[in-house]
Amino acid sequence: MAVQDTSAQQGPLPVIIIGAGVSGLLLAQHLRKTGVPFRIFERDTDLTTRGVGWGLTLHWSLPALRSLLPEDLVARLPEAYVDRAAVARGEASAFPFFDLSTGELKGASPRAPESLRIRVTRERLRRLVATGIDIQWGKGFASYEEKEDSVIVSFEDGSACAGRVLVACDGGASRVRTQLFPDHHQRHRIPVRVLGLKVFPSPEEMEPIRKLDPFFLQGTSSQNDTFLYLSSEYTFFVILFSSNVAFDFSLPSPWLLISRRW
Repeated sequence: MAVQDTSAQQGPLPVIIIGAGVSGLLLAQHLRKTGVPFRIFERDTDLTTRGVGWGLTLHWSLPALRSLLPEDLVARLPEAYVDRAAVARGEASAFPFFDLSTGELKGASPRAPESLRIRVTRERLRRLVATGIDIQWGKGFASYEEKEDSVIVSFEDGSACAGRVLVACDGGASRVRTQLFPDHHQRHRIPVRVLGLKVFPSPEEMEPIRKLDPFFLQGTSSQNDTFLYLSSEYTFFVILFSSNVAFDFSLPSPWLLISRRW
């Protein structure tokens, strides 16, 4: 096994980060900001491997997020917004909640300014927080070995790296966690099924929906256990429903119900 040479390195061994998703990259940015040496490894081959991904709403975590980033990246956060033009116009989401069976508006949250709540796309945020970070691509984690004063991380390509701390940022199916907790790493199944769709409506079809809210719509059906949310930038539908419910979903139905409410 070939361990990357760290003998000539001045100062302490690096912090090793497994996973260059948003969490891993935020840690890398903060370590970079504070001058702590680190290495970050990602099994994907580049930033485009995962595609666009989900939209994210950041509110109570915003102060922490901003504190982790250097000032130049904090100033560039609008680059990650779901709809930067809408924010510039002063628009904000109220996250309206509908009864999908009737189209009735059941509730909404208070609108919040950009300083307190933002909505970003995962892909844009990840690309932004990758700025200036030397990501080691194509490095699938294989195993780690603890030494007296270090940890040796081995990768699927046969290479390895020595560090002083290993941080697992490799997601819900973390391979690092699987090794650390061989008997307790399993995820728990819940009786809910999820269906995600991406559709491509015309601007005319989207107009009445965006008038309800420019960013985000959600709701449940009063007739069954279905939950749906819609993110308008990439026009994602996500439907959650109980695994013991017979579910017959016709795609135009939620559009018609929500449009009827408008």
